This record gives sequence, C-alpha cells and structure tokens, in this order.
Amino acid sequence: MATRGEAVHDGGRVPDPTSDKFESESGEDTRQSKIQSRIQKIIGLKKYARDYRVIKTGCLVLAWVAMGLYHRLPSPTLIDLKDRLGVNYEEISRVLLCHTIGYFLSNMAAGVVVDLYPALVDMVIASSLLAAAVGSIGTPWSRSLALTGICQLLTGFGHGATDTAGTVTVLQLWGDNSAPALHIIHMGYPFIAILVPFMAQPFLSRRPEVNGTATPPPLTVEEAWRTSRIEQAYLIPTFVSAAVCVIFLAFHFYFSPKYQPDLSRPDFLACFKPKKKQQPDPDSTDPDSTYPDSTGPDPEQQPFWSRFFSCWSSKLCLSFKELFSPDRCVKGEPVLGSFYVVMLFLFYLTYLAGEASLFEYLFAYSVESGLFDKDGATLVYSCFWAFFLIGRGFGAFGSHWVPLGLLIGLSIFLLQIVGIEYSVWGVNDSTVFWVLTCAAGFCCGPNFPACSSWANHYLNVTGVIVVVMFVGASFGGMIGTYATGYFFEYAGIDSMFHGYIGYVAITILVFSTMQFSVSVLFKDRMQRAAEQDQEEEEPEVEAITKV
Repeated sequence: MATRGEAVHDGGRVPDPTSDKFESESGEDTRQSKIQSRIQKIIGLKKYARDYRVIKTGCLVLAWVAMGLYHRLPSPTLIDLKDRLGVNYEEISRVLLCHTIGYFLSNMAAGVVVDLYPALVDMVIASSLLAAAVGSIGTPWSRSLALTGICQLLTGFGHGATDTAGTVTVLQLWGDNSAPALHIIHMGYPFIAILVPFMAQPFLSRRPEVNGTATPPPLTVEEAWRTSRIEQAYLIPTFVSAAVCVIFLAFHFYFSPKYQPDLSRPDFLACFKPKKKQQPDPDSTDPDSTYPDSTGPDPEQQPFWSRFFSCWSSKLCLSFKELFSPDRCVKGEPVLGSFYVVMLFLFYLTYLAGEASLFEYLFAYSVESGLFDKDGATLVYSCFWAFFLIGRGFGAFGSHWVPLGLLIGLSIFLLQIVGIEYSVWGVNDSTVFWVLTCAAGFCCGPNFPACSSWANHYLNVTGVIVVVMFVGASFGGMIGTYATGYFFEYAGIDSMFHGYIGYVAITILVFSTMQFSVSVLFKDRMQRAAEQDQEEEEPEVEAITKV
C-alpha cells in the first residue's frame, strides 16, 4: 500500500509531485523539453529549407543575378562601346533604346503566355536567359550601330520576359505573402551590380593623360579596338545566363509538374486537331448533350494554318478580354480597377524614366565631368549599387512593419531632394557627388518591388496586369534613356540631373494620387472588394509546400 507522499510505480515507490525530489526532476524534464523543442525547430528549419517555394525563390534570385550582369555591364563599358563604334552619346543612346524596346515587346509576349498557361513560366524564363546570353556575347564584337542594337534588343527580350515571368512565379508561390519574396529576388540584381564595374574595369581602355581638369579627348576607333578588351568581360554574363537557363529547364520538365500539378498546362496538339462544331441536341433530356453541327464548314477541309491561327487567336482574344474584366482588378468595381491600372502604368513610366537617366549615364557622367577617372568612376558606381542593395534589403525586411505607401512615398521624396542637391552642389565637388550617389542608391532600392507588392495588395494581379505595369516601365526606360543621351550630347552633361528632377516630380504627383485614392476617396469600395475576395478565397494548393 502506498503511504502519504508516495505512489506505487512499477512495483516500487516514486516521489509525490509535492515533494522536493519531484521538483528537481521536473526541472530536468523542463530543460529536456526545451532542448527537444529546439531540435524540432532545427528540423523544421531544414524542412523549410527543402520547401519547394524556398528553393524556387532562390533560383529566381540567380535569374536576377544573371539579369544584373547582362543589363548593367553596358553602363561601365558605355564609353568603350561608343569609342569602338565611333559615335557620340546621342547615337549610342539608340543602342540602349533597343534594350528597352526588347523589354517592352517581351513584357507583352511573356505576360500573355503566362496568363494563358501559368505552367510555362519556367520555360519563358529559360528562353529569356538564352536570348540574353546570345545578346551579351554579341554586343562587344559588333562593329556597327545596327548590329549592336540587335544584340541589345535580345538582352532586352531576356530582361522583360524574366521580369514578368519571375514576378508571376513569386505571386503563384507566395500569394498575399509575396512582398518579402519579391524584395528578395530583386536583391540579386543590385548584389551583382556592385561587382559589375570591377569585372569591367581591368578590360577598359585608358584615355591619354591631360593637364588640369579638362576632359580627355575620345579615342579613335582603331585605338579603342586596340586598347579595349571588354569582350572578355561580356563572357561572364553569357556563361551565367546559360547556366541559370539550364536550371529553369529542369524546373519546367521535372520539378514544376511534380510540385505544382494544378497549374494549367498547354495542349499544343489541340490546335493541330480538327474539331467538329457542336450544337445542342433538341431530342435529348440532358441540357449539355450536343451533336456535331453539319451546317457549318467541315474543319477537316480547312487548311492546317487556318485551324492553328483560329485556335490561338481565340485564346489570345480571351486573355485580352479578361484584362478588362472587373474580376481582374477590383471585384465588382471595373472603374476603380481601371483607375489603378492607369495609375500604375504612369507610376512605372515616370519613375523608370528617372531611374534610367541616372543608372545608364552615371558612370559616363563621372568620367566626362572630370570629377573622376575610370578607376574612380568604378568605385562610385559600385557604391551606388552597394547602397541600392542595402535599400532593397531594408525594403524586404521593413515591409513587415512599415506600410508600403509610406515606404514608397518617403523614398521618392528623398530622391527629389537628392536630385536637387546633385544639380546644385554635386556637379562641382567629387566628395558631395559621392555621398549623393550613395543616398540615391539607397532611396532607389525598395521602390520597384515595393510598388509591385502595393499593387498586389489592392488588385488581383495576374500576368496581364504585370504586363501593364512593366510596359509602363519599358516606355519610361525608352524616354529616359534616349532623352538623357540626346541632351547629354547637345545640351551639356549637367542636363542629366535637370531631367531627373522633372521625372521624379511627376512620379511624386502620380503616387500621391494613388495613395490618396486608396486612403480617402475609395476606402469603402476597397473594403467591400477585400471582403468579397476573402469570401471567394480558394485554399492553398498543398503540393506547392510539399517537402
């Protein structure tokens, strides 16, 4: 029998829970439970690291790394490309314009494709990286302006398709929690852009030394080809793009069908097969019963290409009809949705025009103004991208606590102040120029992915909506690149900052309108749309998070 303070256990006696001995043993159990919980967290972390979404997001970072290589390398090599072709800044800006044209065209094409068949996003990314690799290897070897433009058109195709398909992929994987992932994949771009000037610097030509602060004269075409070896630098983005292309081919043919089986996959052979027209059967009690329509033309007699064109044109028309559907924007509010699409288009247009005027010509301005030589300009350009990366990282982690509207609004306001200080003090003092360049990089960092997240918060963002935003970005890149190059050549190099101030001022006006509309004018409508979205929300696909 058990006495007070003891209880029978396995034929013996164990301490009562009220005894001191039991308290000591319970403390040991608590410590063991803490250790076990930590072990479980580590195991959970390992499982999370094997999560398909995490792995694919990491591969998208590699795609953005490749993008940063082939897109940013022309900037530090712009002077050498200009000297090799024997052209001025207005003419070389046409080459950069070809990149933005390719960006625009591929944005539209990729957006329609991934909207029709979301399962093709990996193939779109792989093909875009292949096109960018071909364009990169051909750029430094081109001996004419037209051929160089074609090569940059190919890199623009790669840039735009990767932007669209990659953004849609993140939205597929993470849904409403996509803001951190969007910032993370976009961090791959500035991370590698920091190193791009140092990759190019050993292969740049050297201009003759001059006395004083006068700008050295440009090299002749023969001297530029003899002293410049930039074709070796362009091998780096070529090989990296080709390697990442292979990774996404593996995703398309193996991993995505396994972990995302519910994505709509194309049946290309369906457009090759003739189908009889169907009409309702009046003799059947089943309302869905049909039989072949003998009154219409027999598809067997139609030419093959006619059947193929008819099939795909109907699919494309359906996609564009869905673009203007209320369900694509704000549920039940077509006017409100159209308003936001137009505002997003204008935001990306004006903001990217300002970014392009700064990104593309910052290295050239640093050299042509006499503030730095090519080695000093390399450091300045790298510092810009280092702080750009810090700003993007701040946006990735700060988006959890800082409202996106406040983050974007504060960034573009500070960019306006930096632009004014550039034009007043930065043009005369190399130290001030350096500090302002770092500040500009930090403020530019979070804006592009933050605005995509802002749109995803208020709209039902799909492939075609992404196209609308990125088409605005491509038009902005065209305007900023060519206009800055033209005025750089004919109105003086300081005009670069005057145009930049104007672009950012318009961007502030557009975003203020966007933010004011969601906070005051359309607050009730947005709440009703959000409630309707929650009611119709579908459960998350389990296969995506499979480990």
